[in-house]
Amino acid sequence: MGLFKKIFGGDNDDYKGDLRNDVPHGKGIKKFSNGDIYEGDWVNGFMEGKGTIIFDDGAKYDGDMKDNQKHGKGIYIHADGKKFVGEFRNDMKNGNGTLTYANGDEYTGSFKDELFDGKGTFVYVDGSHYKGEYKNNLFDGKGVLKFPDGAVYDGEWEAGTYHGMGEYVFPEGKIQKGQFSRGKFLD
Repeated sequence: MGLFKKIFGGDNDDYKGDLRNDVPHGKGIKKFSNGDIYEGDWVNGFMEGKGTIIFDDGAKYDGDMKDNQKHGKGIYIHADGKKFVGEFRNDMKNGNGTLTYANGDEYTGSFKDELFDGKGTFVYVDGSHYKGEYKNNLFDGKGVLKFPDGAVYDGEWEAGTYHGMGEYVFPEGKIQKGQFSRGKFLD
């Protein structure tokens, strides 16, 4: 059994391109049994360097590859229309990037294992705008949320809700300043 068969569970029949010692090395294109197609750089049988993957579900990745994984800078267009431009590590969004949703909402900031994590800004098409800290895709830490009606919350967040010290300014100017717990102001 050759190295190519060990790596991909098949032979070179669905691979077209440069070979060295019977494994892809150089430029080439491979169609996988799951329907995904990779075209790009190969090193000793591994997708390594620059390449494009067209996934069977309609998603597409164009960018850096390492050890058969998305790794480095790249652009990933999801099957549902979302578009991510940024950094990948270990085949996942990791590092800084911008995720634009099909409806126009946009997050720019830090990612950890596909999730918003660290500092970031989310701009919603309805005019809302959040700038602050995230954990596991949720507002968590310090942040400011501006609403389309002019209301603003500036303070601490936990698991996506107002929690801790903060200030809520109502559209008409009334201010609630102090301690919040799970989204509610404590008198």
